[in-house]
Amino acid sequence: MTHTPSTSSETTSGVNSEPQWKATQESHASMSPPMLNTQKPANTQISVEESLATPFLAFSSDEILGPGDDEEQKDIEFQNQLHQMLLQLVLEFHAWSTSRPAHETAIKGEAILSETKMLRALEGEQESTRLRLIEFISRVKSALAALTSFGL
Repeated sequence: MTHTPSTSSETTSGVNSEPQWKATQESHASMSPPMLNTQKPANTQISVEESLATPFLAFSSDEILGPGDDEEQKDIEFQNQLHQMLLQLVLEFHAWSTSRPAHETAIKGEAILSETKMLRALEGEQESTRLRLIEFISRVKSALAALTSFGL
């Protein structure tokens, strides 16, 4: 037994009246959707042809590569700062070691050696970060080159 959709013309006993159901279907079929009108309203969207004829804006890669260039500049600044810290460390050690006895020189030398190891570890970490950043930038550039070669 199939169930037909009910309309507002159902009787209280729940039985559909067949002629009213067909009349409702025919009246719905004769209606046209509002979007099929051939006349354009005043504020409509552009047509497909107009949309396809409109050229796309040029892609600016600066928005994507800009942060990478900023990171590269920060890397250069960090390297300069690290070199200044190392030079300052060597100068302080030299000034101190020339004015202290041998025992104090050895103790302070060990402290400075541990600080030097820490700076080397920091420099190694920065180098690995720099290499990862360079690899990332090259991947982004190659992806952009691939996108522009396809005309996207």
